[in-house]
Amino acid sequence: MVTAPVASSWVAVRRIALVTYAIVLYLWCREYGIPIGHDYVFLWIIIGLACASIGRTWMAVVHLLIDWGPFLAVVIAYDLSRGWADSAGFPVHFTPQIEADRALFFGTVPPVWLQHHLFHTQFVRVFTGGGFVARLQPTTHLHWYEVVFDLTYVSHYLASFVAAGLLWVRSRERFQAYARRFCTLSAFGFVTYVIFPAAPPWMAAQRGYIDPLVGRVGGRGFAWLHLHTIRNLIETGTKTTNLVAAVPSLHAGFAALLAITFWRSVPRWARPLLGAYPAVMGMTLVATGEHYVVDILLGVLYAFLACALWNAIERWWTNRKLTARDSAVEVNLLSAAQPPARDGSPASQAPTRRAMMP
Repeated sequence: MVTAPVASSWVAVRRIALVTYAIVLYLWCREYGIPIGHDYVFLWIIIGLACASIGRTWMAVVHLLIDWGPFLAVVIAYDLSRGWADSAGFPVHFTPQIEADRALFFGTVPPVWLQHHLFHTQFVRVFTGGGFVARLQPTTHLHWYEVVFDLTYVSHYLASFVAAGLLWVRSRERFQAYARRFCTLSAFGFVTYVIFPAAPPWMAAQRGYIDPLVGRVGGRGFAWLHLHTIRNLIETGTKTTNLVAAVPSLHAGFAALLAITFWRSVPRWARPLLGAYPAVMGMTLVATGEHYVVDILLGVLYAFLACALWNAIERWWTNRKLTARDSAVEVNLLSAAQPPARDGSPASQAPTRRAMMP
């Protein structure tokens, strides 16, 4: 048993470790930028959780490895598989998403409309070696909402895993429930990417399916915030990922999953802010030419389907355990109600018919 002075000393060590961790993380971000790669994100989260586990039982460290090991493996496997999905041989779809958006918005394609109105069609076509792409003119005034768009977009690389770390610290059971839904949503998205590769709006514009002056206009807010490293990391990452993994939008799906997960945990006044996160994420993705509205809606639908699936499985498992427990209790009650045998044996005291015969 740990004595009070020893326990208090471990608390002090834990707090010192957490403060040191926060300082080192701040200095690292200042030098190299906010970590957005899954490898760096997981590394910093594991270090932080290890610091938070100082002074706790050794089982806390075991639980850290048991819970986060498979979670990390699934996320890395998903990242690697996205690059493979575009080589599965299925044709790339350009028009179904465009037609779906036109049907939803009475003939208007939202990425085209938003870019024309938010950026006032101040684009130029630039030849990059792979073809002409639309870019905002260098002299175009930076709008405040471009900063909001970029901060919202980059939050995708951090929010899900930071939330997972907070859940693990507060409740291992809630972390496991969230991890199951996260991995299931990733699997749903991967299967769809394989069988239905779809081009995003900026690619459709390059091929002439929509207005050719629609482009990938995100990233200028990072320059205003002096976060050039983040923009470079995102642009480098897009060169190695599946460019036709646009249906569904898992950026919107994971944002919706966060809102669903924490909906009952936050105060009522905070729920509109929580619900606004996937809405702003969807707006960001459409306005910057990354997704159509139908992609956003499918991503949110996938998040609800993943939650509904696991809700049903967990209810079934809980009912199964309750039924087994009730059955065991009933058997014990029946055994306790049965009168004991006279000779102490479990045999019935009632004589058989053969024994009563002369």
